[in-house]
Amino acid sequence: MNQKIKGKFVRKYFERLTASDYIGIIEMFEGDGWVDSPFLGKLPASKFFTKLGKASSRNILTVHDILFGEHGDSVAAQFVYDWTLESGDKIIFQGVDYFKFGVSGRFASMSIFYDTYPTREGVGDNTSRLIYRKYLKVCNIQDSFSLKVEKKRRKDVCDK
Repeated sequence: MNQKIKGKFVRKYFERLTASDYIGIIEMFEGDGWVDSPFLGKLPASKFFTKLGKASSRNILTVHDILFGEHGDSVAAQFVYDWTLESGDKIIFQGVDYFKFGVSGRFASMSIFYDTYPTREGVGDNTSRLIYRKYLKVCNIQDSFSLKVEKKRRKDVCDK
């Protein structure tokens, strides 16, 4: 798969995320593909996008640049994410998604990079608490104490 095709494939991912086509996104990953996220940790792609779909009511993504890895199996995309949560709260941030391609030409993995501090700072403490509560709910954790217990017991809190 050449750079032009990989670039189109990555842009298709962002188009599907903007359209909230989570099933279509999951199909872009290898069967054992995974996503590493600042909030949810490392999860199988199907589990990550199912959780994202439940937490989101609207996604608008603007891709600014696509960069190709020197070994031909990776692509990084810099983007702005205008994200509306199911609660109606809105978060706008910029980040980078780093994709590794598998032998089939689909994504083997995606790592998400962004500075979470400005995101929390920009939307205020109230939204941060709402996001945190949503995180606890998505991970089936009842309260902060349970989260601390879970973190001690398991490395990946949401890997159930």
